[in-house]
Amino acid sequence: PLLLKLLDANDVLSLQVHPDEQAVKELGPPAALKTECWYVLESRNGYILKDPAPDATEAEFQGALARGDDPEELARLVQRYDVLAGAFHYLPAGTLHALGAGVVVAEIQTPSDTTYRVSDWGRGREVHVAEAMRCIHFQPPPSPPGPGGNVLVKTPYFTVRRLVRGAGRRKLAGGQCAAWMVLAGAARVSDGAGGHATELLPGDTVLLPAGMDAVELESEVEISFLEVTLPR
Repeated sequence: PLLLKLLDANDVLSLQVHPDEQAVKELGPPAALKTECWYVLESRNGYILKDPAPDATEAEFQGALARGDDPEELARLVQRYDVLAGAFHYLPAGTLHALGAGVVVAEIQTPSDTTYRVSDWGRGREVHVAEAMRCIHFQPPPSPPGPGGNVLVKTPYFTVRRLVRGAGRRKLAGGQCAAWMVLAGAARVSDGAGGHATELLPGDTVLLPAGMDAVELESEVEISFLEVTLPR
C-alpha cells in the first residue's frame, strides 16, 4: 500500500504534479491519487521547488507553457527552498514540485504511477500540460500544523515519525505493520524470541510485519530512523 524510495538528484528533476481525488474523478482511469513526502538525507547546496510563487497566476502558467519549455521563465513562477539534511516537506496531491540538484531524500508515497510533467527544463521529454493544469493547486491550503513530538506528518494514508533510540537493548511494541528507514547509527532488530536478527545501517529499510508481537532493538550506539505506519 506504500512505496518507499531513496532519491539522489544529480540534476534538477522534472517539474511535476500528481492528481488529488477530484482530479482523478475528472481525468478518469488510469489516473490515481498520489500523495508523498520528502525527508532530506543529504544536501550539497541543494534545493527543492514547491508550489507556485505567491504572485503567480494560472494564466501566467498557461502563457509560459504555451510559449514553450523555457526553464528560466518557469523557474520564476515556482517557489524555491534551499534545504539542509533533516528538512521535511509534505507534498499532498496537487502540489507542484521538483527535486533540485544536489539533494538525497527518503520519499514515502502512496502507490501510484500517475505523474504529469509540467516541464523537463528544456531536455525534451514529453510534458502533460493539459492534465497538469487540472491538478495543480494554485492556492495551496496552509500546511497543517505538525502533530508535535516525533511525528513529522499524519495523513489519511500514512504516518511518518522520526525516532531516536540510545545504545542498549529494548523491547518495543509489535502488532502493527511498520517500515523503518535508517538515518544514522547501527543496530540489530529481531522478534525478541531468539529468531534471526537483522543488521541495520544508514540507508537500510526494514519491514516489520504486523504478525510480530514484539520487536527487540539492540545497539551499541545511538540510532535514528524514520518509522512509517499505516492507519489502523
